[in-house]
Amino acid sequence: MSMQYFDNRFVGGDKNPPFLPFFHCCDAFYLQNIIKDRHLKPRPCKVFNNEELLYLFYGRPAYKSSEVQNSKMASFMPTCFILKPGAVAEIRRILPFDSGGFSLYKECMHPGMTLESFLMTPSLESISKTIGYFYKGNQEYLLAKPNESIVYDPLEFQVESYHTLISGKFLTNADDRKASIEVQVNQPIPLTKDSLDAVILPSYLMSSQTVQDFFINELDTTVITIENFGVASSRYYIHLLEKVQEFLTKKYLLNVN
Repeated sequence: MSMQYFDNRFVGGDKNPPFLPFFHCCDAFYLQNIIKDRHLKPRPCKVFNNEELLYLFYGRPAYKSSEVQNSKMASFMPTCFILKPGAVAEIRRILPFDSGGFSLYKECMHPGMTLESFLMTPSLESISKTIGYFYKGNQEYLLAKPNESIVYDPLEFQVESYHTLISGKFLTNADDRKASIEVQVNQPIPLTKDSLDAVILPSYLMSSQTVQDFFINELDTTVITIENFGVASSRYYIHLLEKVQEFLTKKYLLNVN
């Protein structure tokens, strides 16, 4: 029996919103190798049998550091690469949520449901269709504010579960990554003028000649900076989201009222 992709279980919304960038976040420490290699590279993934994968999130910087201790060290701060939609030549997998958090979604899932139940057609069109169906537009997707109700075939239980997951107001250990579309690629992504739309960096790193040479002189990319407040790495996430919303608004990619 052939697999049915999740996005084939529902009809698209009234309109498909314009394509958003892809996001890849990491601790600033990894900038050393990224600048040296001039690529974002796949690494072995335990969730998918140690397959070499590079994880991206669509339209929002959903990655969060596991570091909960406070630190003023710049190496622990987040760095966020904002990649143009055309930067990803071939997509390996797409899921409508963070696959690493699947065990946290069980309260909204039948025990028979697996990650494979939610695999999406590996294309930009399937992502846009999914946002157009579950949200009013890109702005609502970024803010994790799905439609209150949707119309679907009652037999499509996966659609019911996913909508319950992203719209539920109950207490849960799952954070907003449950509503962030995950994109996996198995090839390195070169960092060039054609692929990189912007980068978010700790402001302290702008005094580095290496950083200036690569991002400003070589790539001529937009550099957005965040300050170091001496808090745990995971606490910078909301600050990143605010910066991203400002950036996407200036690019006219959000349906701002």
